[in-house]
Amino acid sequence: MRFFKLEDLAWPGHFALHSRIFAAIFLLITLVSTVTALFNLRFESNMYRALSSQNPAVAPYEAFLEETGGKRRQFLLLMERPEGLTPEDFRTIADFTLEMGLVSHVATSFSITTARFPTNHPTYAGQVVVPNDVTEDELERRLSAFEQVPTLPKMLLSSERQAAMILVAMADDTPPGAARQIFAEIKELQAAGLDKGLLTGIASEELIGASITEALKNDLIFFTLGGGLLASILAIFLLRNIKLILLSTIPAIISGGSSLIFFPLLGIPVTVLNNVVPILVFVLALADSVHLTSHFADKNQDKSQPISTHIADAIRAVGPACALTAITTAIAFGAISVSDDAQFQELAKVGASSVLFGYVVVIIAFPLVALMLKPQGRIRQFGSGKLADMVGNIARQKMKVIGSALIILVGAVAILLPIEPWFTLKQNQQISSPLRVAEEKISTYFGGFYRIWVELDGVENPEQIATEIAEIAGDYPVLSGPLLANWRGEEISSLFGAADAFEAFDELFMPEVGRIRALILMPEPMVDRETLARYDQIEQALEAKGATVMGLPAILRHEPAILLWQMTESLLWAVFLSCLLIAFAFRKAWIAIIMVLPNILPLLVTAAAHALLNNWQFGPVAVLSLTIAFGIAVDDSIHFISRYVAARKAGREIEDAIANAVREAGRPMIAASILICAGIMAPLFSQFETVQTFASMQIIALSTAIICDLVFLPALIAAAAQLRARRVAQKS
Repeated sequence: MRFFKLEDLAWPGHFALHSRIFAAIFLLITLVSTVTALFNLRFESNMYRALSSQNPAVAPYEAFLEETGGKRRQFLLLMERPEGLTPEDFRTIADFTLEMGLVSHVATSFSITTARFPTNHPTYAGQVVVPNDVTEDELERRLSAFEQVPTLPKMLLSSERQAAMILVAMADDTPPGAARQIFAEIKELQAAGLDKGLLTGIASEELIGASITEALKNDLIFFTLGGGLLASILAIFLLRNIKLILLSTIPAIISGGSSLIFFPLLGIPVTVLNNVVPILVFVLALADSVHLTSHFADKNQDKSQPISTHIADAIRAVGPACALTAITTAIAFGAISVSDDAQFQELAKVGASSVLFGYVVVIIAFPLVALMLKPQGRIRQFGSGKLADMVGNIARQKMKVIGSALIILVGAVAILLPIEPWFTLKQNQQISSPLRVAEEKISTYFGGFYRIWVELDGVENPEQIATEIAEIAGDYPVLSGPLLANWRGEEISSLFGAADAFEAFDELFMPEVGRIRALILMPEPMVDRETLARYDQIEQALEAKGATVMGLPAILRHEPAILLWQMTESLLWAVFLSCLLIAFAFRKAWIAIIMVLPNILPLLVTAAAHALLNNWQFGPVAVLSLTIAFGIAVDDSIHFISRYVAARKAGREIEDAIANAVREAGRPMIAASILICAGIMAPLFSQFETVQTFASMQIIALSTAIICDLVFLPALIAAAAQLRARRVAQKS
């Protein structure tokens, strides 16, 4: 019985070389499918999908949404004058509020100009806070009186009277996509406000999704074109031979583009996380192409053999290692699926599928392009002889190298010990987004933009509990059914389903006796450590009273720790399965053991650098980046080990085999690492902090990995060989 051999993984390349028509048809189908997929891409607009079902805050919030008929879609319109709002500004706010109530699909609009004093107010009982044609002196008296009333003023007028907020609630029957239409009409009114000297901003969870969609489209185009162009320019500099450049880049371009096929094929939308997949597949395919081209160009100097022989030799010598690197990278992507987060799982599926298919495209396209171009010459040497001598000298000082590496490893681990799980939703929003700016201003003026829902059952004294909730919330705006009912001088049950300005708060009015619901507005819990501590105090105090705390802030508070653990688990699985596969492929367990440290060290160094630069705040995306970086970084180790094992099988001594591996693999390893880092540089300029973090960590990890592969790995190989030699000598 014939067992599987590593060389079998290069079969698609040999098939393409001998069945060129079928290979060409395969590539044509791939290109047509890529173009078709391009016109069928969907872009993520639902930020709520990026939540873990293991988060204890998710289930009660989903039950709340189901009970209340889903998320009430709202806009918050900010009216701001830094030097202070004028009487004319309040008239403008009144006009804005009135106009917003007339916009299609808007149920109600509510602001300080439509708000009324409580019915039990000693001076202005039940009166409008800002009536029409109010004098400046009377306006001052009314605003001063209104600011003494608990709760509602905090939501409508800032403490220094520099900003006011208009709450716009959309109708329950608003069709999907209508938010953009409403947004456009708000922008027209906003322009009128600007003409009168008011600075305005709009914030809405609904619009966050719409703006993310547009930014994702721009990022995908920029990553693909910008990263591909930069990597191609560097390829020109590194290869210096137009035909060799084309031989390296054409298969990579087809491979990178083919990744788009899997988005519509798997029914997966483009998200903030997976929009880097096409450029990653391109640069990985480019690295494979460079390895194949380098070997082919060296062998093609022998003119006594036909070009097809040299192509076959390149596929046979380099193809299996390329296949193994694709599988280990796919394992890294696949390991991400241990998370129950929908976007992480989608990244795992589209990433693993794209990388494996990308390898097949490269190994099939390479021989066809080589036969068509018939390139001559060879890749620049990059001082490979000197590099081999240097690595040989380092290998002879193996214990110093290993000791130094272990010291760095211990130092990196020590740096990582105090890290905190951390994540903010704004990392998934565009950095320059007007929505994000508006949210930050609303947090500054009014305490927060995001809603915490508090629910209690079996309450005997609703008014007292509502007051206690307001006291617990402190400076954050609080609304509750009992407080609003008391404000109106009516029973809560009579306000249920109200069709007036209070319709914007209809989730607060509950017909059941003894059950109350409150709303607290606050910033994201992890916007800073002080806010996080304040949130924890509020949550603990509310839960001590038997309350259920729900909403996006509650989810964001507990999500990072869950996802961080899931991504750490995925990294461990990626390391274990990749090493197991490598040991099986080479039929040598010691290789898998040796490869662990040189590929774990770059990850620890990268993680330590990220922790230092981010004040020890560590998010799930950071660990995700390390998992994928491991899958990519191990590629160079595989190419090096593959050349070393081949040299040993050919009868070379250990030091000579290491030097041979450096001469044959070192040059393309360096070139491939440079090209991969160049391609990944494009996402550094992404509109999303999440993507910037991903790209920067990939570059640091891969830059460190190439040093480890050319310094640490040879030293470990030499040390392991010396240890085995001693054992053999002792046995004999």
